[in-house]
Amino acid sequence: MQKEYNRTDRVAAAIQRILAQPLADLASEASGGLVTMSDVDVSPDLKKATILVTAYSDRDSWTSLESYLNENGYILQGILSKELRSKRTPILSFKVDDLLAETDRINKLIFENSD
Repeated sequence: MQKEYNRTDRVAAAIQRILAQPLADLASEASGGLVTMSDVDVSPDLKKATILVTAYSDRDSWTSLESYLNENGYILQGILSKELRSKRTPILSFKVDDLLAETDRINKLIFENSD
């Protein structure tokens, strides 16, 4: 019988569960506004994990937020290493996900041109 989720999916789900609140707390220190974790992409060898975050703030602050999270990611790495039951902890990197902003922009264009 085949498993419903593969190992990378299970590790990604565990990372999301463990780091959701600590990530929001760390981002609020950077005055990044409201930040949520939209996705976690774990490499097949489980050595790296890219965390996509959605920032509900102006686009100009996204670059500084991404830099702040990557510079201070060791804090989240420490939390993850204590909570994740795995032989090794993936190295974390952070990227701001602009999917919602792009969707909003496209919707505005559609509604402006529909009149």
